Amino acid sequence: EPIVRSLLAGGIRFIEFTLTNPLASEKVALLRREIVEFVSEQAAIGLGSVRTLEEAQLALDSGAQFIVS
Repeated sequence: EPIVRSLLAGGIRFIEFTLTNPLASEKVALLRREIVEFVSEQAAIGLGSVRTLEEAQLALDSGAQFIVS
């Protein structure tokens, strides 16, 4: 979370977590709820390395605002 806040403070507005990290979808869900820039859609958080329909559904369920294959 501190790294995400630093990136946002530095002007980065699109942040991607990849599914190569087994906790990525949980972290996206948490940050999507807790960081005002994501809630207000001033910034976007998404999931990458999405390769299957199941992973795409996981990304949507986590609240990802974009998906990268």
